[in-house]
Parts: sequence; structure tokens; C-alpha cells
Amino acid sequence: MTRCFGWSLPTTMLVPMADFMNHNPDGTTSYIVNTRFERKEEEAPENYLIKKRKVALDVFNDNTITLSSEEKEIFHVSPGQRITYIKNNLVKFFTKKIKFKY
Repeated sequence: MTRCFGWSLPTTMLVPMADFMNHNPDGTTSYIVNTRFERKEEEAPENYLIKKRKVALDVFNDNTITLSSEEKEIFHVSPGQRITYIKNNLVKFFTKKIKFKY
């Protein structure tokens, strides 16, 4: 199953993993990130929420939207139980070898 995001935006996107993550005992949140708006907050439309102070955007490898270590300590909450659940359950699920019987 796939989730479709972006009903209020000019385009939409399909996110297959979003539905999988939605069906676990821990809550999930999905974000649409516009790197241009994260770089230049003044250009962001009124309905766009700036994410860089709430979510680590290191995955983009863009120093203009990545917070410093000091800023991360101020703005980002420790992942705690959520990251523990992912490490203990989901990572094991995706990395185990699947054996097929023919």
C-alpha cells in the first residue's frame, strides 16, 4: 500500500514506506521538505512549516539547512523510545535473510 501526499501543494508524491511505518505501535509523522524554503525562510509560503528546527535534515547533505551541533541540542528532542523501537524491530526485520522455498 502507498500513501499519497501533497494535496495542498502544486504536485503530489507517493511514499510506499509511509504506510508501512504507519502500522506500528509507535506513532509516525511524515514531512514534505522543500530545501529552497528551508534555505530561505522568507520565501516560504504562509502554509509551509519550516522543518529544520524540528527534524534533522542531515540526509540532504546541505550545510545551509543543517543545524550546528549546538543548535541541534537546543531544537531537536532526543529520539529516545522511538529510535530504540526502530533499532530493535524494524532494522532487524529489513536486514534478516529471507529464504525462499522452491
